[in-house]
Amino acid sequence: MKKSIKVILGLATLWPILYIIIFLSFCFYQVSAVQNGGLSPGRPMFGFFMIFYMHILTMLWVVVLLVVFMSNIFKNSQITKNKKMLWVAVLFFGNIIAAPIYWYLHIWSDSKERVEKRPKL
Repeated sequence: MKKSIKVILGLATLWPILYIIIFLSFCFYQVSAVQNGGLSPGRPMFGFFMIFYMHILTMLWVVVLLVVFMSNIFKNSQITKNKKMLWVAVLFFGNIIAAPIYWYLHIWSDSKERVEKRPKL
């Protein structure tokens, strides 16, 4: 896999974590605005629909990332069968946290190990 693809995949893996921060900030903003009486009638609906569509797109994004990582797990010959099943379970149940870890250990570091293992001429 090219280094540029690995970087793009790494950034794509970080989006769900960034989205959680955006979502929680939006929720806290909405609650504080309602408590202070600072919301105009049309404004909350725009923000709600914007965050709703971002939420749907992020969920689809996570599913696509899960498929990409699952296919990488089964194509990666350096991972043993037992560890493959473990990574599948970990990515399925803890995907937002486990995906960046898997990316770093088995996608990003893979290229570094190959460079270090090359015989010197």
